[in-house]
Amino acid sequence: MIEKTLTRETIIKTLMNSLEPIEYVHAFWEGGAAAFDRIDQFSDIDLYLVVDDNRIKDAFNEVEKSLKSMSPIKNKYEMQLAVWPGVFQAFYKMENASKYLLIDLVVIKMSSQEKFLEPEIHGNVVFYFNKFNKIKIPHVNMKNFSEKLFQRLGRLQMRFDMFNIFVHSFS
Repeated sequence: MIEKTLTRETIIKTLMNSLEPIEYVHAFWEGGAAAFDRIDQFSDIDLYLVVDDNRIKDAFNEVEKSLKSMSPIKNKYEMQLAVWPGVFQAFYKMENASKYLLIDLVVIKMSSQEKFLEPEIHGNVVFYFNKFNKIKIPHVNMKNFSEKLFQRLGRLQMRFDMFNIFVHSFS
C-alpha cells in the first residue's frame, strides 16, 4: 500500500518554486478554505495562476510536470466549458496524498476580467507570488452585486418552477 505522505504545504511549495521563475507566469495564489482561514483535513487546495494569454497549455504542462515530480497523478478532470472567458480549470488527485487533498487549479489569461480576488466574495486570498504587483485586489460594488444576486435568484426560481416536475416524475 502506498503511504499517503504528500501534504498541501509540499504541493504548494513545489509548485511555487517551479512556477515563479517562469517568465510568462505572473501570479500564483490560493483561495477557498485558505482565503477564509478554514483549512482542515477535508479541505482541497484552490490554486490560481495568471499567465500570458497564449501560454495556458504551457502552464498546465508545467503544473503537471511539477505535480508528477512529487507523486503520480491518480486522476485528472479538465473542465471543458469555461464559465468565464479566459478562465480554464482542471482538478487533480494525487496518488500519494489524502483522498480529500484534491487540487483545484484555475489558470487565467492575463487579459481576463475575472480573477476571483474580491475579498467580499472570495475572502483574503493567499498570494505566493505576484510579480511586479501586476495583479490588483478589486473590491465589489455591493449595490451592483446585490442587484445581480436578485436577478440570478429570479432566474433560478424560474428554472425551478419550470423543471422541478422532472424530479417529481421519478418519485
